[in-house]
Amino acid sequence: MRRGTRLRIRWILALIIAVMLIPLIGSMYSCSSIPVIKSPCQSVHKEKTLVKLCLGEGCSPDGVCRSVHRWQTAGWGGNVTIVTDQQKIFGCGNTIALPASPQNGHLWCDKLASLIHLPGDLLYSDTDLVPSQCISRLTPPSPHALCLYRDTFCLSCNTFNAGLIWVPSDSSARSMLASWYSLCLAHPSHDDQDTLDILLDTHPHAARDIRPLPREVRYMSSVLWAAVPGTVLQHYTHSVRTRCGLLP
Repeated sequence: MRRGTRLRIRWILALIIAVMLIPLIGSMYSCSSIPVIKSPCQSVHKEKTLVKLCLGEGCSPDGVCRSVHRWQTAGWGGNVTIVTDQQKIFGCGNTIALPASPQNGHLWCDKLASLIHLPGDLLYSDTDLVPSQCISRLTPPSPHALCLYRDTFCLSCNTFNAGLIWVPSDSSARSMLASWYSLCLAHPSHDDQDTLDILLDTHPHAARDIRPLPREVRYMSSVLWAAVPGTVLQHYTHSVRTRCGLLP
């Protein structure tokens, strides 16, 4: 077969594949692809506290409460605490003022400061990270360590994604959280995931007190929401939230 003929066949095959992929790609960005949680879900984590932050002028009580209600629909049975620096009314949880910090206004440090000051076993979740099904399988692998999902694999990615953090009341885990916060204060130009990488490289007990969440309880970026069944947690990007009216 001549080289020109082979090239034409390859182009035709590539065109056919592209045409077949267009509906799939479109469904990934379709609001109708947002999974509906099949209620009722088993009520779990009744002795723990879900923590949400709502900081700055862009703080949206409606958006935070939508996120909280989705967690509750998925089975969250514990308390809910919202940390805020705004004089706004939230109808979906206990509200506490942002703790004073040398770096107030620095989102990453404010998040860690809030977790340090809250007692008990905590689950911190970004507002745009919500369950896509019942959360009965979402449990920390260790009651003595900070537990996070590993970050997406890429050359510039971090070790862990700090959008969801299990924080137990265990003293070793709390000490590790305090060390992470200290690094945040010392490196104000770094975000929380960058300073966590520094902590992993320098703290002698980091491997013991910081653990990855199991991959079988999946966390996915919104680009792949329709392509990966069984995903327990879903991150919705700003453009998707705006278009679908899901979150702020």
